[in-house]
Amino acid sequence: MTTLTNETAAIAVQDIKKSFGKNEAKTDVLQGVSFQIPKGEFVSLMGASGSGKSTLLYLIGGLDRNYTGDIYINGSNISKMKERDMTRLRLDTVGFVFQFYNLVQNLSVEDNIMLPIVMSKKKNTAEYRKKLDEILEITGLTAKRKSKPGQLSGGQQQRVAIARAVLANPEIILADEPTGNLDQKAGNEIMELFRRVNKEKGITILMVTHSPQSAAYADRVIVLENGKMKEETRTEQAV
Repeated sequence: MTTLTNETAAIAVQDIKKSFGKNEAKTDVLQGVSFQIPKGEFVSLMGASGSGKSTLLYLIGGLDRNYTGDIYINGSNISKMKERDMTRLRLDTVGFVFQFYNLVQNLSVEDNIMLPIVMSKKKNTAEYRKKLDEILEITGLTAKRKSKPGQLSGGQQQRVAIARAVLANPEIILADEPTGNLDQKAGNEIMELFRRVNKEKGITILMVTHSPQSAAYADRVIVLENGKMKEETRTEQAV
């Protein structure tokens, strides 16, 4: 069995420390967090409010670059990347799904899904439009492709956000409380969708959640407490 290293993992964080404020007002949010995620694994990141889980997710996504330690994405140390290269990596490698769907209200479902592709000015836009039907089928949105966000339920809007993240064929999806605004039924449907995307597409998923029910869909659960790793466990899904 090949030994997992920072260079071969999909995601690796090494001794990550992050603080907010200065002097007496300084708060140490992350205090030396380290872990690795192999390619294709689905990991839930849990912890109480203020434990640093969402902060860590944003650091891994390169949305906040003010920290100490090293973060590797597919073997590349993003801590040392220029901003231009970091932007390109986010466009090509990482998809984001947030608690708030961030949809454009006057665009249809299919146009919202295509928006990042169009905005990035990728030359092969036509190829992504061919993939759109498959993504709509996977996410159960085929019948809603011409609908506007205001005509959709919260669960359907989150499906649009997931479809938008998946269409660009990312190797990694970072999700921050994706079921936080949904009732239990819709939340379970979203988690089933994440499992399907993970298994059928082989996409590595790191998901922040406060919900034990949602976390159980992952292969592994990492728990943060007061900015440090408290524990990690395998779930029944991984057995």
